Amino acid sequence: MSKKKNYWTEPKIKKYPLINPDGTNGKNWYVWFRFNGGNPHRFSLDINKQKDYDSRLEEAIVLREALKRKLESGWIPEKKKVEKKKVEIPTYNFNQALDFSINKLEYRLKKKSISCYKGTVRFAKDAAKKLDYHNINIVDINRFHIKNILEKIKKERNWSNHSYNKHTGYLKSVLTELVEYQIIEKNPSHGIRTLKYHSPPTEILTSEEQTAVINHLKIHHPTFLVFIKFLYQTGIRPKELLGLKIKCIDIEREMILVSSDDSKNSKYRLVPIKKNILEDLKKMIRNVDEEWYLFGSPRHFGGNYILEKSYSPSPYRTKRDTATRHWKKWVKEGLGIEKNMYSMKHKGANDMLKDGVDLDTIKVIFGHSDSKITEIYANNINQIRFQKAKDSEREFI
Repeated sequence: MSKKKNYWTEPKIKKYPLINPDGTNGKNWYVWFRFNGGNPHRFSLDINKQKDYDSRLEEAIVLREALKRKLESGWIPEKKKVEKKKVEIPTYNFNQALDFSINKLEYRLKKKSISCYKGTVRFAKDAAKKLDYHNINIVDINRFHIKNILEKIKKERNWSNHSYNKHTGYLKSVLTELVEYQIIEKNPSHGIRTLKYHSPPTEILTSEEQTAVINHLKIHHPTFLVFIKFLYQTGIRPKELLGLKIKCIDIEREMILVSSDDSKNSKYRLVPIKKNILEDLKKMIRNVDEEWYLFGSPRHFGGNYILEKSYSPSPYRTKRDTATRHWKKWVKEGLGIEKNMYSMKHKGANDMLKDGVDLDTIKVIFGHSDSKITEIYANNINQIRFQKAKDSEREFI
């Protein structure tokens, strides 16, 4: 088998001005060529010791010709080995590693999410200290340690299986961040099984309870009633409704744009405006600054809270827990209905199904990532499906 013949490009001189326009020294000159199609080989030797242009050029020409003769005589230039700089990966014990991860997550997670993660980390660090795991190098932590930590927290804090699963998920995410930064190679929590639990039935107002709420709020808190009406008619979550600005309402297209800042899944979505709230909206947003909140607060901080001006267009945002407190006062305590405000939203989903709106449409309007979530809210779906099956019977002929 014949030996492969070497080839190269003609050696060339790379020149630069000796002095730059700003008075600084120019770049170093060199002679370069490619060998067998590889990366450029560069040589400078004594070229740049010459201080004037002509002397430097003369030295460069001599070097170029010398390299050319060497190549023609069969010389094979050696490849320069480029040493890669080793990145020093810091070492952390278990508790330090959790703090590192939380600091990184804080930059990209929402305030509520990072608050949940911090709570889990606080529990995990405390349990690790009691189990004497806190000073173990994070690279030596395995599933055994994580499982023991979670079980200790569950026992001490009397967690339900549902809470255990939720915090296990948070801890897995925190440890995954360490894999991302190459602090550890594998997530030691992977493979930990979730515990079985029976989710409680979704709360939903009955038609009688809904009527009672409407009549009670008409008398005691009419502006809060408008807010609750929108919750029922649009399926927009309470937090999303309170963050809704006038500019997000398109009366002409009869659409509401729900901002990604308040959305549960951090995505924008469009929600249709039903006819029975369209007139309410037109009145509310007439001659109002588009940057104001639709269901704003009558005050910023401090001062008297004017009930009649609450849940009305305002430059100040209503806090989420304010709506919860009002529901508790006027509905739970005022009427004795022990159901949360979300039950009105769930009632809206059920009634939409009864009115013939398909599940996928409700899923989009409510901003659910999965139809199964919508099915949880829509308690009557099986009854509706069974009734349709009964109504669609055919004669056997």
